[in-house]
Amino acid sequence: MNRFFCFLCLFALSAVCGGNAGCSRQHYRTKADHEIYSVLRQGNNDPRWKVNDYRITPDTASRMFDPLHPDREPMPCDDPAAHKKMHCVDGMRGSTHWHDNGNTQHVENPHWRQYLLVNEKGEVPLDKDKAVELARLHSPEYQNTLENLYLAAMKVSQERFGYDVQFFGGDSVLYKNVGSARTGSGATWNQNANIGAKRAMATGGTWVVDLANSITWTLTGQGSWRAESLLNVGVTQPLLRGASRKVVLEKLTQTERDFLAELRKMVLFQQGHYTRIVTGTAPQNVGVSFKGGGGFYRLLANQIQIQNQRQNIIGLEENLDRFVEMFAAGQVSDVYQVEETRQSLLMAQSRLLEQTNRYQASIESYISSLGLPPDLKVSINDPLLEQFQFTSPSLTVLMEDIADVLAMIRKKDRPLPEKFRDEIRNVVRRAEGEIAILEQDLAALKKSMPERRKSLKSLEAFLVGRIKEGERVSPIIYDPNIFENRVAKLKGADIPKNLSRLRATFTLIDLIVHTEEPF
Repeated sequence: MNRFFCFLCLFALSAVCGGNAGCSRQHYRTKADHEIYSVLRQGNNDPRWKVNDYRITPDTASRMFDPLHPDREPMPCDDPAAHKKMHCVDGMRGSTHWHDNGNTQHVENPHWRQYLLVNEKGEVPLDKDKAVELARLHSPEYQNTLENLYLAAMKVSQERFGYDVQFFGGDSVLYKNVGSARTGSGATWNQNANIGAKRAMATGGTWVVDLANSITWTLTGQGSWRAESLLNVGVTQPLLRGASRKVVLEKLTQTERDFLAELRKMVLFQQGHYTRIVTGTAPQNVGVSFKGGGGFYRLLANQIQIQNQRQNIIGLEENLDRFVEMFAAGQVSDVYQVEETRQSLLMAQSRLLEQTNRYQASIESYISSLGLPPDLKVSINDPLLEQFQFTSPSLTVLMEDIADVLAMIRKKDRPLPEKFRDEIRNVVRRAEGEIAILEQDLAALKKSMPERRKSLKSLEAFLVGRIKEGERVSPIIYDPNIFENRVAKLKGADIPKNLSRLRATFTLIDLIVHTEEPF
């Protein structure tokens, strides 16, 4: 029996000391993560509302990732005037441990740019899939939704804890010494230990089990000791108003419902994440807003508009040069035609500047909506754009360079630059490359003609049997005859013959360039 009581006392003492030793910041952080992820696994079993790959900690490539120790974080940069209040407030000295873990000047992950893939110009190539990936890593809205779900699960864990078995215990030691000059002199050593458990019931009742043990040693005289143990078992059950399950479980029920609502909101957010980034539209009632200015597709549309405007300017510049030459030669007598063409060119150039400025502002706004700094250099490109590009961007640049070369030649009062011959060689080489691409496209079109006719006839048969009365579908979509007429126009243009003439022109230019005669 003596060994039993000694073991019980030592067990209670070790339980209290061990519990105090484990109550560190790391202990609570890891325990909270374990509890929350457990709640998420329990509530994440419905395939309709399943959250995939949930993690509250940001990825190491994210701007929001904290590379510092999570339990010994250094002091971040602070407002100097406000920081004084942490060391002295209302004339009282504050804590001296604010800077125990050092200081840091970083408010974001200092290494996040190292994870970006850049091209030779230092720009981040951005297509729609890359934009979605960057938004998942860096978007504060995305991280905020993850944290809201974490907090909702934490409230569930807190409410469930009130209905779990909760253990408690304590230990106290008392030494008492009464001098010999007083009655009842002597020294005693008393140790009291108790350990127990309690639990709240869904009906509003509570049961408690408590084991208390007391050992007293008399240290004077011959010495003696005595031990007393007490086991208490108690059950309380209110029977009056407010003791029903409906009332007792109301808070837990509402917390569980709020968690399910937050879980579904997270699923809606993830499902609409791609749409928000690509098109700029967001599902309704998900608790977040998106300020992407039309999304990635809007940037692609702006690119096409700018390219078309550049093509328009090239044509207007050629018309203006032609009218100026014709007016000088007397072939055009009305100067109004020349000035009208010049005005159209200036207006087109002004619109191009406006479109370019809006495009750049849209890029900065879009980059910010992804959670990235607006000064990040990106290049917007996507294969989706190619099917809407009726003129190759490289061909547009080539035409602009050709226009610059022609402008140099027309300026008879100015000498040609020293590198003029190299510029012509470069233009000729690039033009031959564009011709090769055009020939490949013509060959591919010729090869695909039988399959295209077959596909269009199948589409025509499919649509004709399903078009309802009063509905109309443009025949240009499915009529193979319209397609063949368009191809026939290409053949009538005699593109191969024109390509041969163009190649002959380039050959002549190349011969002129390689002559030793100065320009």
